[in-house]
Amino acid sequence: MSKSELLDDEGIPFIKTILAPDEARPMHHLYERSIRQCLSTVVPKNFFLDLVSSGLSEAEVLTEFNKKLPLLTRVKPDSAPGTLTFTLLSRMRHNAFRFFYEMICRWLVPGKRLDVQFFYAADFQILDFGDQVYTLCDLMIKVRDEAELEEIRRNLPILETELLIGTDDPYLA
Repeated sequence: MSKSELLDDEGIPFIKTILAPDEARPMHHLYERSIRQCLSTVVPKNFFLDLVSSGLSEAEVLTEFNKKLPLLTRVKPDSAPGTLTFTLLSRMRHNAFRFFYEMICRWLVPGKRLDVQFFYAADFQILDFGDQVYTLCDLMIKVRDEAELEEIRRNLPILETELLIGTDDPYLA
């Protein structure tokens, strides 16, 4: 399999939204572009290019990709006030986006509901990867002060582990 068959110029696989393919719908292109942008954020740089270049078959590339899921990234503020952004990529699971949202908003700082500035969730397929549906979630919260930021820093390792386990297996959440 060659790079040109599977990846665009930026090394991101070609995707297909699970929305009805109505090209006249103005939001369709924005939806697809948002998915691609989030993919470039959460998937390690050159990940797909390295897999495709290794000579693996399409099935082997898919297997290696799925072994890495779920993937979670975050961008922490250096100081408060600021914003904290989480991006999650996983195989599609019913209401995984809700689990992701609730875990961050309710449990990152227990007993306090955090201020969500932005939330985006999208289901999509990767062309040439079969019928597997994936979910991308992007969430940005406002960090109000240094005390809140310190509590977030303390709770992040545990919360990230719970997010990865619960997103992949609803029975362990």
